[in-house]
Amino acid sequence: MLRRVLNSLIILGLVVLSTETSPAADKESDEFVQMIVKLIGDGDREFRAAGLEQVRTAARGAAPTKLFASQLTKLGPEGQVALLDALADRGDAAARPAVLELYASTNDEKVRAAAIGALGSLGGRDDLPVLINALSATAAAERAAARKSLVQLRGETISKSLATETKTVPAAVKAAILEVLATRRASGEMPAFLAATVDDSPQVRSSAMAALGQIGRPAQIAAMLPGVLKAQKGGERDAAERNLAMICARIENEDARGTALIEALETVDVAQRDQLLSLVGRVGGKKLINFVADIATGDDISRRQIGIDALSKWPDASVAD
Repeated sequence: MLRRVLNSLIILGLVVLSTETSPAADKESDEFVQMIVKLIGDGDREFRAAGLEQVRTAARGAAPTKLFASQLTKLGPEGQVALLDALADRGDAAARPAVLELYASTNDEKVRAAAIGALGSLGGRDDLPVLINALSATAAAERAAARKSLVQLRGETISKSLATETKTVPAAVKAAILEVLATRRASGEMPAFLAATVDDSPQVRSSAMAALGQIGRPAQIAAMLPGVLKAQKGGERDAAERNLAMICARIENEDARGTALIEALETVDVAQRDQLLSLVGRVGGKKLINFVADIATGDDISRRQIGIDALSKWPDASVAD
């Protein structure tokens, strides 16, 4: 075993040396490429690792890439996963057809997840249907790989296309796409996020509010209030309020922050404003104290309780008196 390990290290050294001393690194000899192919299919883990490392870094060009990718069907599941990862690191879209073919033909969960994961660096807009469909896969690993690839996918229209898909896909997939868009920092797709805050699905609403909490701006405060009102009281409502409070906190000036929230509240029907006092409490600030204190100390017992609850959520001790 030690001899085979040493031999594999020697071979790796020769391959690296060949790469470094080649007079034209982008035109590796057929003999060199065939050596890599042989290493990929070797039964010894160390030999195979040496070959996979060269797939990642050596023999540039579409022709070698296609040759390496053609080995996918000749390997067992473990070898396929390893080669898919190496092809993904290589980043040459020439491997994409072989990856898609393998994905369509295998039932092995690990291989399918690796193939979907490879599309993040090898694919493009045309692969959106496959990746979106994989968001509802039975295997958790495949769903996770699809999310990661949708985040990585390059192209100016990817985020817009994903936002368009939220109009037609099932709730669970819509929620996942919203999370992907948030991770992509797709601030240009605010209409999709805001529309989702009043979706019939609690899962979608929660994902939309969480996404806005990450990338939303003060300009969206008023437009998010219907989403807060739509959220079910309890955990969902609390989370919605916290996310909106995070956006309010992006207004650095405390007085301006309070003014912005009061102006937003004025866009809501008077009969619903009391439901938003808890949100006011989470935002806090001196300008909002009187706004809530008048209710908390008023004659209406039911409204007084709402006001006191809002004061209890104040982010600092300024309401103590």
